[in-house]
Formats: sequence, structure tokens, C-alpha cells
Amino acid sequence: MKVLKIVSGGQTGADRAGLDAAIELGIPIGGFIPSDRWAEDGPIPDRYVGLSDSGAADPAVRTRLNVENSDGTVVLTKGRPTGGSALTIKIARELGRPRLHIDLHKLSIASAAERIRLWLTSFEIEVLNVAGSRESKEPGIYDEVRNVLLDAFRVSKSPPVIGSSRTLSLCLVPKPVHFLETRVIQSTPVQFELVLNKPEAFAKFSVRAFKGCFRLNVETSGKIHDHEQ
Repeated sequence: MKVLKIVSGGQTGADRAGLDAAIELGIPIGGFIPSDRWAEDGPIPDRYVGLSDSGAADPAVRTRLNVENSDGTVVLTKGRPTGGSALTIKIARELGRPRLHIDLHKLSIASAAERIRLWLTSFEIEVLNVAGSRESKEPGIYDEVRNVLLDAFRVSKSPPVIGSSRTLSLCLVPKPVHFLETRVIQSTPVQFELVLNKPEAFAKFSVRAFKGCFRLNVETSGKIHDHEQ
């Protein structure tokens, strides 16, 4: 995973957290913003260097431009996406662009960060668009999103060794599966994970084997069938 740039629309909450996390991590920032630099807390601060005028005051214009001009979009909310978050997902779906929704009501900071890492790797995202809820609609989301992104990008991965985490890419189901991996979590007992990532879905199947007993755990989000209804 090597994200070269993080973009957002500059709104309070998730957007602003994406920009601040990038600055803290030394990742270049960018993104389209309304022509009047509008945000609910006033004009977007000038310290965010590299943001571009969308040419329109309507926030929906910059929302589409940021989806179009990035490799993938992560939308972070606390609950079901509404308003601009729902619009972002709708645009990404219409354009067939990779997208990932993170519901922070359902995932811990660590789990959300791990899911983002897997998604970024599977789609080889270099320019990441960060979107989600405003601070006024979901108080505290700025801090949560910032912490998730810092965790996602700061984790150092050691070279694979026997008995530790290893990744093996497979090509088992060519069309619906965009990314499938197995990981050896530990040697005794043995635990395997299968991770399925699609633009609109995530599924993790964990199989744990110990003394002849097997346990299957399934974790999913989004739609995991090939055609959306």
C-alpha cells in the first residue's frame, strides 16, 4: 500500500480529518472545494495548501470531481450514510469507482484501520478521496476518522515469517472476486482468513483449526453478490 496523495472536499468532520491526518503523516493533500471555500464552520482555512476551486458554489460539484479524480473513495460515517456521504457513494457507484464505507458505530478504530489497509492494497490506491459525515451531524467524528487514518497508515508490516502473518494471493473465482487472500495467523492452533474485497463489499471468512475441530467466522459489509439490485 503506497498512498501518494489524500484529497477531500474540505468540509468539517471526516473531510477535514482526512486532510489533517495526511499533513501529520507527510502525505501531500489536494481535492476540489466550493468556489467560495464554503464549509459549515466558515471559509476553509488557507493552511490547507493544494486545494482546487471546483468552479461552483454547489458542494455536489466538488463531490463528483473528487470521486472522478481519485483512485478510490473511503466514506466514514457513524451509521447509515446520508446527505453528502450518500451522494458520494452514489456517484462512485455510477462511475464504477472503488469505494469503501466504514461505519464507525460498528467497527473499532483498529478494525476500521485494518479494513482500509486491505482495501487500499487490493485496489492499489495511490490517490485516496476521504469523505463522510460533517462534525455538526456526528459530533466527534473528526477525532475518530483522524485516529483511524493515522492507525491505517502508520502500521509497519514486517517481512513474512513462518508462524506469523503471511499473505498468499489466489485466483479462484475470476469475475466477482477482485481480491482474495489467505493469511496464516498463527501456527498452533492454525487459523486461516479469506478476505474478499469488491468496490461495494467486504467479506472476511476465518477458519480456525485445533485438535481436529474447526470454527468458521464470517464478517461482511455491503453487497457481496456480483450484481447490484
